[in-house]
Amino acid sequence: MTTPFLELARRHIDIVSPEETKLIRPADMTFESPIWLARGHYDVRSFGAYSYIGEDALIMATDRIGRYCSIARRLTVGESEHPTGYLSTSPMFYTTRYWKRHPETASFYRHQAGTIKKATDAFRLEGSNEGRNTIGNDVWIGEGVFIRRGCKIGDGAIIASRAVITRDVPPFAVVGGTPARIIKYRFAPDIIARLLALCWWDYDIRNVEGLDWTKVETTLSHLEMLKAAGKLVPFTPDVVTWNDVI
Repeated sequence: MTTPFLELARRHIDIVSPEETKLIRPADMTFESPIWLARGHYDVRSFGAYSYIGEDALIMATDRIGRYCSIARRLTVGESEHPTGYLSTSPMFYTTRYWKRHPETASFYRHQAGTIKKATDAFRLEGSNEGRNTIGNDVWIGEGVFIRRGCKIGDGAIIASRAVITRDVPPFAVVGGTPARIIKYRFAPDIIARLLALCWWDYDIRNVEGLDWTKVETTLSHLEMLKAAGKLVPFTPDVVTWNDVI
């Protein structure tokens, strides 16, 4: 294990098999302690505390994964998309990323620079490949889920295994299928509204000591009373950046 990963582990940012893990643009990453990440590819700007991610995740173009998230193996998030209304869906016609060293391609790129730029700009204006993903707090994602680029997963949501997410998922919704649809909500609307107003994940876990959190409404009422009295202790995790450990 290399020195940065050892230092992350010392601060309870556990990255399993770091030699098989790719952090994309790590200088832009922020980690709240503690978290647990299995091997995978991560383009995530911020990881929330008490979250774990299973093996072989490919998480791209993601601004934040919130706190208390439970993410099973083989999650795919935010893969690049292609234009569907052009002559071809191939990146040959809207980016110079891949084959600019090939002689014939280089000549094509030089002569068609204006058209390629126009195609690139038009594709960006569509918004289909520029959006970034967010995953809220207390989200449970099953094995093998695919989340399209730009989708927002609300706090408290549950995504069933192998679901294909093509649009935003509301807070506390339970979704599944291909494409995913809302199956039900975890709680009644009034309880969901209270949970979203409280944002319990913003507060120290020790606030629930002595409570039976299997009884959601009772626990919620107690935490609301503490908050109203100014006695709900905020959560202040150790926040680690890549620059802190290199």
